[in-house]
Amino acid sequence: MWRLRVDTGHPVLFQGEKDHVPGMLLLEAARQAAALETPSRPFVPSSGRMAFQRYAEFGTPCWIRAHALPAPSAGTTGVTITGSQGDGTVFLAELSSALPPADGR
Repeated sequence: MWRLRVDTGHPVLFQGEKDHVPGMLLLEAARQAAALETPSRPFVPSSGRMAFQRYAEFGTPCWIRAHALPAPSAGTTGVTITGSQGDGTVFLAELSSALPPADGR
């Protein structure tokens, strides 16, 4: 589990004033969590889905949890990611990555 860190000085994610955490920042948090959950191979998302349940608000910790899924097929890996704040879910995501061959080719 990781606490979401928000850099409001980021030139792409925070163009102009925001009243809540941008969805693109939450998507990047999901990507990073998936990579950390599968450290034995590079995780480059090739497909995914994400559902936002509510806004993530500034000033309250947002927690990111990730769980590796059983491989849906040979050569792929998947991870579910949940963002929560207070007692509610902010988003649910499932990301998949095609694994490179073990010999690196």
